[in-house]
Amino acid sequence: MTIRLTSNLTSSQVASAWPSSITINSDPKIPTMVLFEEDPLALAVSMYEYTPNDGNTYLLEFYSSAEDDTTSTISIVPSARGSVWKPTVTEQHRSQAEKIRTYYKGKFLMLALSSTGPTGPGTGFLTEFRKKTLHYLKSDDNKQVDSQILGMIAKLPRMFDEDKIIDSIKDEFNVGEFSTKEKNNAGVSKQLTLTLIASHSKNNGRHSGVRGEFICYWFYDESNRVHLIEMDMHNPFTQHWVKSIEHPINITSKSYPHNARDGLNYWLCDKWELNEN
Repeated sequence: MTIRLTSNLTSSQVASAWPSSITINSDPKIPTMVLFEEDPLALAVSMYEYTPNDGNTYLLEFYSSAEDDTTSTISIVPSARGSVWKPTVTEQHRSQAEKIRTYYKGKFLMLALSSTGPTGPGTGFLTEFRKKTLHYLKSDDNKQVDSQILGMIAKLPRMFDEDKIIDSIKDEFNVGEFSTKEKNNAGVSKQLTLTLIASHSKNNGRHSGVRGEFICYWFYDESNRVHLIEMDMHNPFTQHWVKSIEHPINITSKSYPHNARDGLNYWLCDKWELNEN
């Protein structure tokens, strides 16, 4: 949804300009809590499925400020321009939101139980941020949300698609630790025959450090080992590339072992070129 930047307005003044799907909690005692008429995760699913490409910024996020001398004030994330667009939420969106909620409740709980952090068992991967997200996912009142985790909620539908692919790769392919012999081949130019497993978009965590949205293409080789090729979202050769990977491809690549994706051991194709079949 598009929200215009507004400052030093009372809650009632701001509320009149907001989509009807959102109400503002004006209680200064809990300034970080945001109330929704609709499950914000279902809203996020709808926005992930479709958001207008019209130059505006559409976010779940907004922040309520602390009380000043006379009244509560609201600071709202700005849009580039234009009027407010409201996502439509269907039963399919709500059903998908429940699947996502169930998945990440289980995943975050398993991370808590299986990891050891500086304050003891079960704390290694559950930062305060993730704890707040888990609290939201477990809560019966899923329409009241800490504003600090709205960005995380907005990302969950995309993350769900990615994590389901990673889970299937773990189940079906050789993702165990690399042998010493395999590690010794890191950075060595070699020819590979790769078959596509799946692809998904991602907007952070690129191995090269380059920022911006990109596509992850996951492949497997003759040894059932997994390989990752990262490609710009708007590569001018995308159509040719997508057609090429409908069948196994031959490449020459300098690859390096990685395990940055949930303990998944894979080869990152760094410097590579597509060979003629």
